[in-house]
Amino acid sequence: MLLCYICGKEFGSKSLAIHEPQCAAKFEAEQALLPAGQRKKLPVKPTGLAGTGTLEERNAAAQQVYEEQVMVGC
Repeated sequence: MLLCYICGKEFGSKSLAIHEPQCAAKFEAEQALLPAGQRKKLPVKPTGLAGTGTLEERNAAAQQVYEEQVMVGC
């Protein structure tokens, strides 16, 4: 299972490719509802998710982005 760098949920490798664009759109729509001072930018996809590295390395990179860019201030 692979982690989504936006929502932190696990998906199969083929499902993740379908999920990520939908998750990004949902994230941006949710942020648009917040006051300007509370909005977060869409997380930047880590370079470690380009198909190289082990499953653990890919998930660690996704987890790091999720914690640093999404969960900030929670």
